[in-house]
Amino acid sequence: MQAVIRRKLSMAARARDFATAHPVADASFATVVKRLDTTVTEADAIAMRESEGQTGERAAIARRRNLRQSIRSNQLRRLVRIADLAAKDHPDLKGQFLMPRSNMPNKPFLLAARSLLAAAVPQKDLFISLGLGDTLIEDLTQATDQLDAATATAHSGRSDHVAARADLMILVRGCVRDIDVLGTFYRATLPGDSDLLIAWESARNVAGPFRHQAVTSTPSGTPVPA
Repeated sequence: MQAVIRRKLSMAARARDFATAHPVADASFATVVKRLDTTVTEADAIAMRESEGQTGERAAIARRRNLRQSIRSNQLRRLVRIADLAAKDHPDLKGQFLMPRSNMPNKPFLLAARSLLAAAVPQKDLFISLGLGDTLIEDLTQATDQLDAATATAHSGRSDHVAARADLMILVRGCVRDIDVLGTFYRATLPGDSDLLIAWESARNVAGPFRHQAVTSTPSGTPVPA
């Protein structure tokens, strides 16, 4: 879908440039060209917003993946091992500290990590005496906060680029409509075998311009007779 939108926006820009360089001597033609130019300019800005949102989402997802792996492999692994050791002399701790599954969805994983963190706080002195580390609870608190923030950033980036894409689709439909209107002006004023008409069909081709003979019928910038 994104590639199709990009190609259509590129086609719209080519058609806009062609119509600007080869105007038809009709005030309505100029009105449509101006509207198309405004739409293309707006679409370019929204396309940039969509790209930024998508880039932000991907970066946040990568950061979330790295944070999750680090939390599970380092802080939680140590915490679970120390809790297992402590349970030998404190049976009430048995079953309280279970490692979250590696394939657990992100939200449940975060909740599980914070649940383990909350259970560890009252046992901090005991766990530290058994080798937990002086800063593990603080480190785990910070890491889970960062994981939560990365998830929020990923969701925000996705919302931005999905909304931008919806706006782009509306603008693209407007571009296609105006390009079709401009084509009716050219077909009404130019013979079917005109080099200029062939060049117009090339410019409005979504797949991209194709080779054609040099335009000699009407100099660039010279209005096509109505």
